[in-house]
Amino acid sequence: MKDEIKIFFKGEVDDSEEALIKYSRDASLLEVMPKLVLFPCDSGDVKNLVKWVFESKIKYPDLSITCRCAGTDMSGGAIGESIILDFTRHMNKLIGGPVPIHDTKNHAR
Repeated sequence: MKDEIKIFFKGEVDDSEEALIKYSRDASLLEVMPKLVLFPCDSGDVKNLVKWVFESKIKYPDLSITCRCAGTDMSGGAIGESIILDFTRHMNKLIGGPVPIHDTKNHAR
């Protein structure tokens, strides 16, 4: 599975024992060991991974993606038995957002 993903995935793909143990827990009391931990570089990585998972369900029937950031969830929502997709390494800045508030001294309302 790791080698298949590395073909299209620009970010890191980690299946080291250290990473799997780290990502098997969140702030809850639960512990679930994932198969892989992925760190996407951009939205293209996410899009390509979702497409690959959809197309690979016959070969890997239990395949799923669990998205994760800090892992502070206390209900086990940040852990899973398949692929953990961690956005904290590369996709950690907001782009766009609300229109800035203008200085009222310089702009009429």
